[in-house]
Amino acid sequence: MKLADVYKIARWEFLKTLRSTTFLVLTFIIPLFIVAAGGIGFFVQMGLESEELEVAVIDETENFYPILEDHLADTQIILTDFEGEEGELVKEVEEGVFDGYLRFDDEALLQTGEIPYYVSDARDMNVGVLRGAINQPVQVYRLQHLGLSAEEIEKASLPVNISARSIEGEEPQISDFLAPLALAMMLLLAVIFSGQVLMYGVIKEKKNRIVEILLSSVSSLDLMLGKVLGYGLLGLMQVTIWIFVGLAVVSFFGDISHFVNLRDIIPSLLVFIFGYLLLASLFATVGSIMKEAESGSQAHGLVIMIPILPLFISGLIITSPNSLWVRILSFLPPFSPVTSLLRIGATTLPLWEIISIILVLIISALIFVKVGAIIFEGGILQYDRNLSFKDVRQMFR
Repeated sequence: MKLADVYKIARWEFLKTLRSTTFLVLTFIIPLFIVAAGGIGFFVQMGLESEELEVAVIDETENFYPILEDHLADTQIILTDFEGEEGELVKEVEEGVFDGYLRFDDEALLQTGEIPYYVSDARDMNVGVLRGAINQPVQVYRLQHLGLSAEEIEKASLPVNISARSIEGEEPQISDFLAPLALAMMLLLAVIFSGQVLMYGVIKEKKNRIVEILLSSVSSLDLMLGKVLGYGLLGLMQVTIWIFVGLAVVSFFGDISHFVNLRDIIPSLLVFIFGYLLLASLFATVGSIMKEAESGSQAHGLVIMIPILPLFISGLIITSPNSLWVRILSFLPPFSPVTSLLRIGATTLPLWEIISIILVLIISALIFVKVGAIIFEGGILQYDRNLSFKDVRQMFR
């Protein structure tokens, strides 16, 4: 392997793709979509929280309405104690005087817990905010019926919160989990876009007869490694831009230190970088087997599912990050990058384990590059068809 040749090929692939319109669009349009989606969601949520809700109440109990009114006094829910005929109230709801009305009786409050909320169109109503607001007043009303005093009710209604702390007294922060998870998502995005470009680039080189002349001056290993490094740098540059845009958006909503933990960000970045190179080399290897973009597109869909699989079981990984099967998954490429990032966010990995995972990623990436180079060189004369497993086996012989 000649490092000078690897550098030339990586530089050529980097600069060639950097000038392409597709790369520029993907690099700068996606952050705009992320910012727009986050902004729209934020302002919609702000609008929902600030929107007032006019609710009429039919109270068939002795004294539930005063309790309800007291607890909802500082909320966006405006209550009206309705004492007329229910038919008249139905008409007012249909005319828009009220958003809806609630009916309370002792059977619903003390036995079934089923409280009906009548609106014009039940499919167009989200009762989540209303349910959360009514829950505590109902508990107070039940405790009163048990004969508890106001002071006893206040003590019995105190919420219970369990917070995990280390022996040193530290509490886990949102940044402990958020940064590694964000990098895992960024890793998959980078692999989906740049990995596909890399695969198509290898397929195109295989079909291009000029590559035979190129291979007379450089080895197939140098060519493949240069491509992986060139596209790898492009992918990392994309992710860097996306991260800075994301941090700028996060800093707008709050203190950025709550979302970034330097203790975990360094091992997360190392796993991200070498994990990306591993997955990129996997795409290059698969591309060396394919003959055309159509078959490469189908293979891309299958290959991308492999690193995504840990996300499907992310709940199990996060809740049991040190279980045996999760630790084994951390050392199985290409599941290792995403699994390791999720574990870093969920627990504190020992230094030896982080170093071992990074070594596994580096060695696996080199193996994939070497295998891809052998297949690429052997498949040059068979550019008109996809290589079978028999063809690949004969190449290694």
